[in-house]
Amino acid sequence: MYQLHLSSGSSVVCKIPPALGSSLTLENEAFMLNYLREHTHLPVPEVLYVDETVLVLEFVDSDSQPSSNTQSDAADCLSRLHALDSKTFGFQATTILAGIELDNRPTGKWVEFFRTRRLEPVTQRALLDGRITARMTQRLLSLGERLNDFIKEPEKPALIHGDVWSGNILFRQGRVAAFLDPAIYFAHPEMELSFICLFNTFGKPFFDRYQSESGRLEADFFRVRSDIYNLIPLLVHAILFGESYVQSIDRILNRHGF
Repeated sequence: MYQLHLSSGSSVVCKIPPALGSSLTLENEAFMLNYLREHTHLPVPEVLYVDETVLVLEFVDSDSQPSSNTQSDAADCLSRLHALDSKTFGFQATTILAGIELDNRPTGKWVEFFRTRRLEPVTQRALLDGRITARMTQRLLSLGERLNDFIKEPEKPALIHGDVWSGNILFRQGRVAAFLDPAIYFAHPEMELSFICLFNTFGKPFFDRYQSESGRLEADFFRVRSDIYNLIPLLVHAILFGESYVQSIDRILNRHGF
């Protein structure tokens, strides 16, 4: 990613295809940014140009780090995003998380979507790439057979950003200036919140504000369901980076009896 200074005095950001991941990454990112700008109030950079070789984005200035105020503003942004619903889970385009393509073919039930579009295919990819053993694969698939014991259907599908870690958020003057690199789809909003927990993106000020605005944090989220949902980003990161993430997967499976 490069910042280019134009003769007009303004700046733009240019991204080139990553060394890892799909050749569709740039077009996919542009599509999702345009979708968010058209259908939501989430602050994201404007897409100025895209083709298979380059993505040119509006430059968004930032001047601060997360604080109680910025966390509260982020909670407001994501609460409003999660209020946007759909008839089905999934999305009209493939989600790409850290270069790994995730299947978004729609289903009407969340547990089915999580099992057949996330847990099973990502587990099989990790096995094929030699990142997890056949034994761990079986443990993950066994958990998948019992998902109804751990997670439940939300009232309706919610649009999520899908990749909310600190490197994907810019702050300016105590507020969110932009969310970057969306990996959007319609999901249970707890999928987003679990990811935030996993990477310590935000803390108590965020969750307190999110709950006061949305009321979507339910019993056992932090103790049980956050673990289950975080198996997906952990598997993705295991595919890319290996052993330390596999150890985290093993701890979650042990904790829940698998």
